[in-house]
Amino acid sequence: MSCVVRFVKHLAGMTRPMPVRPNTTYMESRRCSEGRLFLKPSKTSKQIYEYVLALAAQKYRVELHGFVAESNHDHVISTDTKGNHPAFRQLKNSLIARAMNVHLNHSRAFWASTDREVVELVDEGAQVEAYAYTLANPVKDGLVMYGYQWPGPRSQPRDFSRSRVIKRPHVFFSDKLPEEVMLTLTPPPCLAHMSVELAAHHLTEAVAAEETKHRQERAAAGLGFLGRRAVRKQHAFDRPTSEPGFHQLNPRIKCVDITLRKEAIEALKGFWKSYAFAREQHLRGHCAANFPEGTYAFRQGLDIPCAAT
Repeated sequence: MSCVVRFVKHLAGMTRPMPVRPNTTYMESRRCSEGRLFLKPSKTSKQIYEYVLALAAQKYRVELHGFVAESNHDHVISTDTKGNHPAFRQLKNSLIARAMNVHLNHSRAFWASTDREVVELVDEGAQVEAYAYTLANPVKDGLVMYGYQWPGPRSQPRDFSRSRVIKRPHVFFSDKLPEEVMLTLTPPPCLAHMSVELAAHHLTEAVAAEETKHRQERAAAGLGFLGRRAVRKQHAFDRPTSEPGFHQLNPRIKCVDITLRKEAIEALKGFWKSYAFAREQHLRGHCAANFPEGTYAFRQGLDIPCAAT
């Protein structure tokens, strides 16, 4: 049995593949192992997170739009300009985990193996909703009353008009890596028809509305906010008493427009069908069968035919 066939068989036990295509916008979410507060805000943890995020985006030419890193999970909204998003995620999550483990003197898993999501944001409604959700997350989770009060990594719409220099942290990182990187954010592609200033204003209003909704919900439930001081006093190895995790349905796409959503779902089903057919053909020895456009794993140095992306 060839190594290629063994690799194809190996993929049978993995989750269903997602097409990876240039100029696709995603929302990625990842939770720390056991829900522990490994990303608890500090000067070092913030520097590590932002340095790695900027470094990975620069290397794989991923455009960053918005992000937040709470104490035990993060959300990142980005556009994959070259079809490299899996490599971007792998580098980002790997470097953050290794650097933070050194910083925390921790030797076990940093990220949870199952609590992660990568959702394609298909239309304007989905991209704006995801952006507002991301930046309002510290308010939703009862950590601070206003998102800008979050002391950890969190972007803001006003960041579109400027880039920040992030210096290489003193812990873990090799001198071979850049001494500093530029953290640059751009508006989501759905707002490309607007000026940067107008896009920032539009998203600022969306975030404010989302935060107001969460404050009202917490007030109605008689719930307050932890506050910045209490957040900083938490221990990195603590964990919440109740940890809901991400969506149990593990959505693959988000689309507000019903017609576009149906089209996206049918396209995804078509990809899965073509992928399953090509895989079966390879297992039968028909190695000329093309995997569908958007197949990522087989483009990475393996002599397996894939339709052009």
